Amino acid sequence: MENHYDTPCNTYDELYNFVSEISGRVEDLEFVVSTEFVGFHRSALSGVLLDRPEALTRLSIRSEGDHQDTPIYGDGETYEDDTESSDFALPLKQGQFEDAVAHVAVLHLRGVFPSWDSRAYHNLVDLRLLSTSEYSTVEDIDLMTALCSSPRLRILHFGLCISEVPSEVEWEPTPQLLLPNLEVLKIYPYGTRFFDNRSRSPVASDRGSCMDDDDRSSPSEQGGVIPSLLLRCLNTGPKPLRLSIAGCYEPDNTFAMDLEGFFARSRVARFSTRGVLPPMRVLLRHSADLELVVLDSFKSYAQDDRSASWLEVDELAHLPRLKACHITRSRLFESDFRLLVDCCPSGTVLRSSFIDHDESRPNHEALGAKELSSEFPNVETSVRALGSSEDPTADWDILDWDT
Repeated sequence: MENHYDTPCNTYDELYNFVSEISGRVEDLEFVVSTEFVGFHRSALSGVLLDRPEALTRLSIRSEGDHQDTPIYGDGETYEDDTESSDFALPLKQGQFEDAVAHVAVLHLRGVFPSWDSRAYHNLVDLRLLSTSEYSTVEDIDLMTALCSSPRLRILHFGLCISEVPSEVEWEPTPQLLLPNLEVLKIYPYGTRFFDNRSRSPVASDRGSCMDDDDRSSPSEQGGVIPSLLLRCLNTGPKPLRLSIAGCYEPDNTFAMDLEGFFARSRVARFSTRGVLPPMRVLLRHSADLELVVLDSFKSYAQDDRSASWLEVDELAHLPRLKACHITRSRLFESDFRLLVDCCPSGTVLRSSFIDHDESRPNHEALGAKELSSEFPNVETSVRALGSSEDPTADWDILDWDT
């Protein structure tokens, strides 16, 4: 059931009555905040949490503002309806808050987070930690604490900046945190301002980036390079995994090694990446498990020398080829596309993409349909892109929850 109320500012009587009527029956709650937190937000959420908390199994708290690292907790204080605050303190005791969220199995958070040792992260099957336009940060030790609390996790979406513990602290993150039931892993390298499916679509600049140059910030400014740091920490066990790097990123020097290590420890069945070509030799070495590779928003003319070299796989000619490779919303030079087709001779699908003549550089003169068919007879083409530009692999989150 979905309800919308159009009431005068600062009058919440009808909403309070409604919340009190349904609070004991709520199983799935999506709580969206587009302003600063006011007394109504606190009272309404507390009302649902306190009345039969064991009924609440799915909780989503999503900020549509610029909240960053905003804590949610119980402090036992009462707030006026129009009192604004930058944190989300609830009028209940912290112990009551912990008891209320202990039964949640599906937890989606954006910009607002309980403490990382909270019971909210215990025994989850679906956890999504995303940022607003202001990037939220988690220390690697705190992330490990939260993830260790949910060994049965099946879906993990991650869009926070990871800050490593200072070097003077003698602690190293667990290199292979085992999540044996994980089936979906989506990483949003630069936060959800550009890549969350509820935010605006990515923008491709002439450099092939998914974000405007004015909005770009370096990995060092935002903490660590999320794909490398997160992949380095996880071991997903024997279940087939759907791995998606759902936003553009700048690979650091260890990315290829970290990706290789993750593939070796896991069983990646589907792999999607956006804006940056992955090292194809890594994919070929694990082609036995890979059912599908998706390359989204890839631009040949925007790649640096390192990324271009990742297409070279001559020394791996003896390895099995990829079963299926879908290239969508991309623009490649013919020579680059030919190398990709060599990696997947019989399962390449070109979706809403263009192949440019090599000699047309720096301009873009695309091969026509007949020429493309003649040069690449085994390639299937389609004018329709794969999924939506906001989330091309949204269907990867659909699991059989009876298994």
